Amino acid sequence: MEAASQFASMVSTFSDRLGWWFFPPLIDKMVVRLQRGVEPEIVPLMRIQGLSTFRARVLYKKGYRTVLSVA
Repeated sequence: MEAASQFASMVSTFSDRLGWWFFPPLIDKMVVRLQRGVEPEIVPLMRIQGLSTFRARVLYKKGYRTVLSVA
């Protein structure tokens, strides 16, 4: 996963330097997913420091969708 995440980051930078403005935002979202190994809906919860992917999924299934909803 780490290699895929690093490659995606490089592609994002490459696209940005070529002026392909529409690719970096899409790729940056994928980088976060690759780094954390989670589905897109779990990404906001992964901003909570120390939260495991397992616990983030449990919180999501219980109805918590954002960091503010957990706080």
